[in-house]
Amino acid sequence: MTPRLFACRALFLTDDGDEAEAHLATLLNEAHRQRAAIAIAHVLAVRADLHLRHGRPDAAARDLAAAEAELPPARLHPLFVPYWASLNLVADLQNGRPDRAREIAARPVPSLSEECATSAYLLFARGVLARSEDDPQRARAYFRACGRWLLHYGCVNPAVLPWRSLAAEAAHALGDDAEALRLTREEVRLAARWGTRSALGRAELGLAVVIRENRTEHFRAAVATLSESPARTDYTRAVLELASAESAEAERRTALALTSRRASTAGGVAPGPLPGFSQAPPAPAGVPPGRGAAPHPRPPAGWPALSPAEHETALLAASGLANREIATTLSVTTRAVELRLSGVYRKLRIRGREELRALRYGPEGG
Repeated sequence: MTPRLFACRALFLTDDGDEAEAHLATLLNEAHRQRAAIAIAHVLAVRADLHLRHGRPDAAARDLAAAEAELPPARLHPLFVPYWASLNLVADLQNGRPDRAREIAARPVPSLSEECATSAYLLFARGVLARSEDDPQRARAYFRACGRWLLHYGCVNPAVLPWRSLAAEAAHALGDDAEALRLTREEVRLAARWGTRSALGRAELGLAVVIRENRTEHFRAAVATLSESPARTDYTRAVLELASAESAEAERRTALALTSRRASTAGGVAPGPLPGFSQAPPAPAGVPPGRGAAPHPRPPAGWPALSPAEHETALLAASGLANREIATTLSVTTRAVELRLSGVYRKLRIRGREELRALRYGPEGG
């Protein structure tokens, strides 16, 4: 069974998640027929890993709970403990249980566990926890340690664990832009060599976060790449980061336009229209001024009335996510998503998702 489990891991690292799930289901049925508790626990753990990578933390938590019922932690082999702990830590964190995640991170591991390759997984998970707690110094230390451990065992593939981009984000937060750019560019190069959309999209997203020039274009590239991958959590984050970058860019352009208008007015020059609000075309011959002219485009009046929750849900819906995916991303029920979108449609006076996607006026409409 072990070689087949490794084959399943290879499949989900190459974005062949559906095939991996089918084989894991077959392995799980075989293990249940043989009443092999250790095999059942290992298959469920690998499937939980797949669920986490595909943005399904609730499914991962269910598989981990079932695995623990088959094989209590006290019976785990020491070499399996770091991998097991890392999956539980990340699942708890993504499911909104940070206290449990911190408890797992603080647990000591058997001495033999500290000398195996799976230690990299626990170091990575501890880095993710430190990152969620806004502690870039500690996060960078964990991600660097994870990287050293993987390189010690000859693993350079960012599809296994994207430690470089997360260490880069921590370095960027600490003001070390040189290290941040070096790490993200290296991850982009290695991810391109591996060739999957998930690995490349995560690397492009990491680069977009730390680079200064053309950040919006880099975020657009990450969104485009991740939209064709099963990494839904990373895709959602890329969409939200792009929306934020576009908003900042629009505000900067508006400020420059206002400054230019003030300067022109001070010099006696009549100001022109602001960007995004085109001048009405001249009226056709024989039509009095003010009639027959195209109205100026306006942002939807209802945007300021949206609550933060409705605004966030609207952005995700406009990006193409289904209600269930939005619910998983925001850790709410599908019914809550439906109610929020109903409020969005009512306040914006639109009928559904297609009209929501069509709103392209300014940073919020986009």
